[in-house]
Amino acid sequence: MSLVAQVMAEPPERRLDMALYLLEEVTGRPDESYAYLRTVYGLAKGPSTILCALAAAYPRMMTKDALFATLGRDEIDLAIVDVYICHIRRKTPAKVRNVWGEGFVLDEPFEIVRADPADRRRERSPWTAQDDADLRAMLASGSRRKVIAEELERSEASIRDRIQLLRKMDNRKKPHDL
Repeated sequence: MSLVAQVMAEPPERRLDMALYLLEEVTGRPDESYAYLRTVYGLAKGPSTILCALAAAYPRMMTKDALFATLGRDEIDLAIVDVYICHIRRKTPAKVRNVWGEGFVLDEPFEIVRADPADRRRERSPWTAQDDADLRAMLASGSRRKVIAEELERSEASIRDRIQLLRKMDNRKKPHDL
């Protein structure tokens, strides 16, 4: 049975856990922290890998070469580390400081915890009409996405995607001027 078939054979609410388990079995390293960073902060695997390495090394500084090595890439383009650090700074509360000419260090500990399966289910639960109404009300009052995400118990990425969908739906309902 292929890995994809094993995952798809599980009930929908267990597929993510099964995929992470199989990924750990195949690669030999747990990737639950990547799933957590993706779910909570919207980080892709590259920036998640860098942040995990910095968090594990805290309070020590890591060179750009060492951070690049954690990515496991064949090509040599150290500039990608700077790009990923920018993503981390923009999307997470992690305080990453540049040690000029040497590397990067976290100014304070950044705990990466395994996402609670109940939280995962909530983030994947369907949007209700009441959720949409609450989202619209919060947007109208000027609330920021982060605050909305906390209030509705969803990820910022989920809020962003839903806002885009609601705007598309609103544009379809409006008659176009001729």
